[in-house]
Amino acid sequence: MAFYHDIIKEIKEKRVTDFIKFQIDDKKVSLQIIDSSDETAELCLKWRNKYWQGYDTKFKGSIQKTKKWIIEQILNNPERIAFMILINGDKIGHFGITDYTEADNSVWFENGIRGVRKSLPGLMEVVERELIKWLFDEVKISKIKLRLFSNNVKPINLHERCGFLTVDTIPIKRIFTDEGWRWEKMELKSDDEFGERYYNIMELTKENWDMKK
Repeated sequence: MAFYHDIIKEIKEKRVTDFIKFQIDDKKVSLQIIDSSDETAELCLKWRNKYWQGYDTKFKGSIQKTKKWIIEQILNNPERIAFMILINGDKIGHFGITDYTEADNSVWFENGIRGVRKSLPGLMEVVERELIKWLFDEVKISKIKLRLFSNNVKPINLHERCGFLTVDTIPIKRIFTDEGWRWEKMELKSDDEFGERYYNIMELTKENWDMKK
């Protein structure tokens, strides 16, 4: 088991409150391990429905389905960890980490969502920088990756400000399902063929992060 998995397991077992915390002006910001309460499931479902354009899949969700997803796919999954973002104790968003790869000692960012935007503009950039610092300095990760739709300009700009670079562009097509759809990678057979949409693959290495300090 990699050091990453040991750290994730320890954090989950301790159920650390205020795992990362800092202050911006008079606001107390903290990151807490996601829980499977009705409140958290309801908020995650609400935010997913609100920002469905940024997700790989679309389907009809429910609080019970969301709770099951949190328990089975995050809390009981050694590869993944997710944090709720709180301002003065109020849950306003979430941020996830997943899929450790030993070959290049890397992980992926996922599900970075700000569901409430009443105060602290630029908060998600601060949160992302705090998680980057933790992964590089404490977890000893060498590279962080992320994937998002190529037309999501604002998130791309945010990640670029944190040092991420686009290293690949992947064509995708929409596959319809009984409940909605999902986006999948497609193989282009000629230079005249195009994807319905594209993913940007972005990366940040510890070396580049250290250079930006």
